[in-house]
Amino acid sequence: MEKPVSVWDAHTHLFPPAAGADPRGWGADRGEEHWTALAAPERRRSLQDFPDSGRMAEDMDRAGVSTAILLGWYWERAETCREHNRFLCEIAAQDPSRFIPFAALQLRDNPRALDDLDEAVRNGCRGVGELLPGVQGYSLDDMLFAELCGYAAERHLPIVLHVTEGAGRRHAGRVDTPFMELVELAASNPDTIFIFAHWGGGLPFYALNPHVRASLANVYFDSAASPLMYDSRVWGVVRDLVGPERLLFGSDYPLRIYPKRQKQADFTGIVEEFRESGLTDVDLRMMGGGNLRRILEHTTEGSGAVD
Repeated sequence: MEKPVSVWDAHTHLFPPAAGADPRGWGADRGEEHWTALAAPERRRSLQDFPDSGRMAEDMDRAGVSTAILLGWYWERAETCREHNRFLCEIAAQDPSRFIPFAALQLRDNPRALDDLDEAVRNGCRGVGELLPGVQGYSLDDMLFAELCGYAAERHLPIVLHVTEGAGRRHAGRVDTPFMELVELAASNPDTIFIFAHWGGGLPFYALNPHVRASLANVYFDSAASPLMYDSRVWGVVRDLVGPERLLFGSDYPLRIYPKRQKQADFTGIVEEFRESGLTDVDLRMMGGGNLRRILEHTTEGSGAVD
């Protein structure tokens, strides 16, 4: 029997050990109210798990995930972004064939934001995100965000945006994402590569509209946290809507995306769902790593080389 092709995961997170040891205290010390409410809710068990890089590597090996993008978080404080970027770059430097860091970035009240990003890129970051303006307190039409798009386009750095599902259930920490602002963002920055996380919150379903489809020509969608939002038919449905060349496998590890059966986060369930979704072998190869490698192969030399 042919061995399954290894997967590249476009959407994972890893947090400093101190954050996992005391998430509520760590978040409070840094003024990160939104993250703290999600990671350490007071009256229910959090979906967030806090493995170290060693356990994450073991979980990857167990599921057949060879390489993972370590995304930053949509932190409310610029200093937390800098701290997280330093941590992610240190982890990636220890195992660059396995981990690829993307930079956390806060634009609000941070005139040195692009300097922060430049430092992160020099230290190995290969993209930007995950960003969520609605939490971070800025707008997609802010001048500094336009400058970010220009910076990213020049260096071929993808920008990852968290996108909330348009018709999903209300839950603590939910921040709605205006779809038309995203469409207009992509259309007005055609040279910038965007990754709209979480299946773009359902935005691909609007791609049957010719205007929307044309506007999203520079946009990829990842599957992060898919089981929390959609049943397994979503893989084939979205493939049919936007094409496999615009889709990226993402898990949202270390989130417990199967909370009824997971005691701790792993990659196994969503990798199995992906491989058993009825996609063709070509689709699996493109969505499971080929598209992501194509995106990263053009990133600037200063941000590291693609293996």
